Amino acid sequence: YAPAGRDAAVAPNTADLLIHNPYPWPVRVERLATDSGLGFRFLGAFDGPVAVVETKATPAEEQIEVTRIDPAFGPGRRVINPGRPGVRVTVTRRFLRGPRQGERELITQETYPATNRVIGQGSR
Repeated sequence: YAPAGRDAAVAPNTADLLIHNPYPWPVRVERLATDSGLGFRFLGAFDGPVAVVETKATPAEEQIEVTRIDPAFGPGRRVINPGRPGVRVTVTRRFLRGPRQGERELITQETYPATNRVIGQGSR
């Protein structure tokens, strides 16, 4: 899975990512695929501004533990879904060189809600 804030939803008839060439010269896009990820490289006749993408995640809400009691589970308790706490993610672009050197640009802010931790408990 991609880290929170760096993922993309897939939906028909919509675009998650649009790339616009802001330069007066052509730019070639190369895909870079490895076992650990997917990336892109933009190549052109001149050096454009270079930037890095930074992700900051902060806790948003705690998850809730829910117990499902069902004799079909058998004796004892077991985790059905571990859930996860909620998180608020801010993704920014920081320019390292070029006319915008030192500037930060907000790319997105997303809030991912907590999902419940679900415990199954059988009869005792």
